[in-house]
Amino acid sequence: MKSEFSEYYYDFEAMWKEAIFVFDANVLLNVYRFSPSASKDLLKIMNRLKDRIWIPYQFAAEYHRNSHTIMDDIDKAYSDKKGELEKLHKKTVKAIEDFSSPTSFNVPPAQFKSINGAFAKISDKLSDFENKHKESLSNEDIRGQIAVLFDGRVGKQTPRADREKIYEQGKNRYEDRIPPGYKDKDRNKKNPFGDLVGWFEMIEFANNERENKRPIIFISDDSSKDDWFHKLNDEAKGPRRELVDEMREKAGVDFYLYETWQLLQQANKYLPDLKDQVPEKTIEEAKHLSELRRQLIEERHRQERPRVHFAQGDIDVWDWADDSNESEYDEISSARDYNDSRKMREYPSAPASVDDIPF
Repeated sequence: MKSEFSEYYYDFEAMWKEAIFVFDANVLLNVYRFSPSASKDLLKIMNRLKDRIWIPYQFAAEYHRNSHTIMDDIDKAYSDKKGELEKLHKKTVKAIEDFSSPTSFNVPPAQFKSINGAFAKISDKLSDFENKHKESLSNEDIRGQIAVLFDGRVGKQTPRADREKIYEQGKNRYEDRIPPGYKDKDRNKKNPFGDLVGWFEMIEFANNERENKRPIIFISDDSSKDDWFHKLNDEAKGPRRELVDEMREKAGVDFYLYETWQLLQQANKYLPDLKDQVPEKTIEEAKHLSELRRQLIEERHRQERPRVHFAQGDIDVWDWADDSNESEYDEISSARDYNDSRKMREYPSAPASVDDIPF
């Protein structure tokens, strides 16, 4: 049975000994977003695998184009948390004041001072952690380590003529919902084919390595989209089978897919010579960050989706178009603004080069 359905059977111990570990841009960017200790743990694993890491040119370009926004992202993240903390502070004080007013329960001023002091200490701790986090980024240490790790391990840029052919293939693939990247036709209007270009670069690299028969393990935190990951109960469970089949057909090697937290978790199992095991708190942090990213992307996409108009009996209903349904556009065919919603299926003109893509 294994020979007939080999895509369902993996020898992970053997794969970890031989595989090339390919990284998505979002994983490298998460090195900045992690806490300093978690970043150190992830870089330690990447250093342990340094002779077997690689990144497609497409994803390396995305990493560089987005790395300058990391500090702004961190500023916003800490600012948002401080805002939430201040709201909680005010809500706590008001709740006690409201309870005290109609009853004989009176909170002494000293107790309010104690409450205010507790919140102030939490805020100070958050500011201290923010400063340490920014300091770890501003000294270029992370950027420098990543640059050294991937020196000579970046794929060649796909020539413009070949990219245009990929874009044309992508239109047909996306209409047939062939992974990867078809989710980007709605989510990333200016660069819907970035994932597909990176995938083809990955296949070409694997094909060039065909004589060595080294499998590919791809690390990505793009689990918000099921055009890379096989989903079960909304949880990522390895790669889509189409990707496994295509890699085997075109390059003759096995293919697997991890999120960052899974890479860290499995490293403890399959890299027995690690000097120190990856702490569980780092794995949990990576998992939490991946989940937050997924929620953020899905919420952003939900807000950007067009609203469509349905007639249900005598009632007019407005609702969000649901891109999780493959027959979405058939279902909204009776909507009065159907012609506008059809624009969702139109593809933008292909970017001339990577520099034209606003990552």
